[in-house]
Amino acid sequence: MRASVKSLVGTAVAAVMLAVPAIAQAAPTTSPTPSPTATPTPTVTATAAPTATPTASPSARANPSPTVVATPRAASTDAIQALYATLRGELGAPVGAETTGANNTITQRYANGAIIFHTTTGRAFAVYGSIWTKYAAMGAQGGALGRPLANEEAGGADARQSRFENGVIVWSPRFGAFAVIGAHATKYAAVGGAAAIGVPTSDQFPAGRSSTVQRFDGSLMMSSAATGTRVVRGAILGAYAGLGWENGVLGLPLTDEEAGGVAGSRVSRFQNGVIIWSPGTGANAVYGAIYESYRATGSEAGPLGLPTSGEFAAGRGARAVNFQRGVILWTAGTGANPVYGAIFSTYRAHGFERGVLGLPRTPEFTGARGSRVQNYENGQIIWSAGTGANAVYGSIASAYASLGWEGGVMGLPTTSEFAGRNGARVNRFQNGVIIWTGRTGAFSVRGAILDEYGRNGWEGGRLGAPIGDENVVDGGWTQDFENGRISFIGGRFSIQMRGPAVDDRCRTGRVLCISKADRKMRWMIDGQVIREFDARFGSTSTPTREGTFTVFRKVRDDWSYLYNSPMPFSMYFSGGQAVHYSADFAARGYAGASHGCVNIRDYAGLQWLYDTQVRTGDRVVVYW
Repeated sequence: MRASVKSLVGTAVAAVMLAVPAIAQAAPTTSPTPSPTATPTPTVTATAAPTATPTASPSARANPSPTVVATPRAASTDAIQALYATLRGELGAPVGAETTGANNTITQRYANGAIIFHTTTGRAFAVYGSIWTKYAAMGAQGGALGRPLANEEAGGADARQSRFENGVIVWSPRFGAFAVIGAHATKYAAVGGAAAIGVPTSDQFPAGRSSTVQRFDGSLMMSSAATGTRVVRGAILGAYAGLGWENGVLGLPLTDEEAGGVAGSRVSRFQNGVIIWSPGTGANAVYGAIYESYRATGSEAGPLGLPTSGEFAAGRGARAVNFQRGVILWTAGTGANPVYGAIFSTYRAHGFERGVLGLPRTPEFTGARGSRVQNYENGQIIWSAGTGANAVYGSIASAYASLGWEGGVMGLPTTSEFAGRNGARVNRFQNGVIIWTGRTGAFSVRGAILDEYGRNGWEGGRLGAPIGDENVVDGGWTQDFENGRISFIGGRFSIQMRGPAVDDRCRTGRVLCISKADRKMRWMIDGQVIREFDARFGSTSTPTREGTFTVFRKVRDDWSYLYNSPMPFSMYFSGGQAVHYSADFAARGYAGASHGCVNIRDYAGLQWLYDTQVRTGDRVVVYW
């Protein structure tokens, strides 16, 4: 660097450029080429750098009151003169005599710098131009940098540098001269200097979380007692800047950029997360609870792959990050759960978190029959190699749950829910189907009865949708449908289509006439229907008995201690089975079932019947 040319260029450029904060390169960090764009400004602004003019002004001297060396031809003079002979053009004319300086040195000043002789080593080194101006302003050999260890040398790209005991000063025509000191200097040398991370564009300055920061052309160096000294660069630096630097969600860097778990990817790790870059995905941050979930799956080398987005606001108040093969969704209520693989494809087909399934409530886990299962707010997705990934949700999921999920009698789902005939929704399983309609609720059909049901056209055939689960009877099973009953008794099938709404046994006297076929209870006197009620019956495990009975006891405000539930207006007709009001029936309709009683959901109507009509001794007929 010639003082007459390079120093003046450095002065002019530095005066303009030092006031402009730098912006991270868009290229990945592996590119050492300095970007013409300026680097992003970190949280704390660096103090203004001293003017880089390589002047011989006496105010720039490190020792304002030097002591003149008395020895006429000391060893220092010979060494200084020999070096001056090779650098006369850079240093300019001598200014004064040799003087003693700090740290066992003798200094000869020149118009554009100085030669400093080490009395302990017998070696002399020159510092000149803009680098001398910076060095002098920092106290020269008595300051933080200590004594020079080499003459000015190439510093990578178009930079020049001088090395000192405790650091280095690097000058570039674009940014001027800045010092890299202490731990920053050690890191700068270790990573390859300006060729690797660019020239410094600021001095070190204090920043957030008790850290020290220094800007470079395309990178940033940060150090703290807790995290050590780390370099963030390239596209990863741009993503870090967008999240608020060290005071943002990621905190301080814990590592330099390193190779990721996927070929071609690069990773920087931080106190609260990571930023991962690849040519195909760009640089994306994963942090907080979503990062912990990501790490538990194996990070970028796991089933999710690389992140393809930053964190963003999703539906139902969730936060989400997209990955190559899945997504992680977080809410305060559900936590952070990953969805990936075949289950992810089915979740996407059902509208993600805004769809019928809602948010995931668990990660994927091992289920029965060799399956993988994931729970959601409104259902499940169940995968196996033989069945694929299928969704079960809503009322069908409730019915499936009552039958033991994938480990129960229905087995694994072989389809997701689909539209059946006559307004039905259907899920097929290994051992049967569950069919829902708004008229009937959701009920399963399975086993031998399933075969006969299929032969009769399923829900679109003459029998219609099921109106209850199958019932165990002597010698076999029966199941009721909208328009008929299938019986399998003694190894033989029979079908009984629905008869008249009123059984002949109800046509005389005072009768509670209860039809399972159309799920109605009719209060009749001498063959006339006085009032009609919707009725719900027992489940497969606790069926409502059929036959002719008598009301033998009435209890206005009864309570089931077995099932811990109220039974208002109970009228007992067969053991513990009674007609009574059911709040559950009123709330959920036919989605549920009784424990054998006849549930009525019309509170006021049943109260009228209990108080003014039915007497002990009146008949009860339950039939299909």
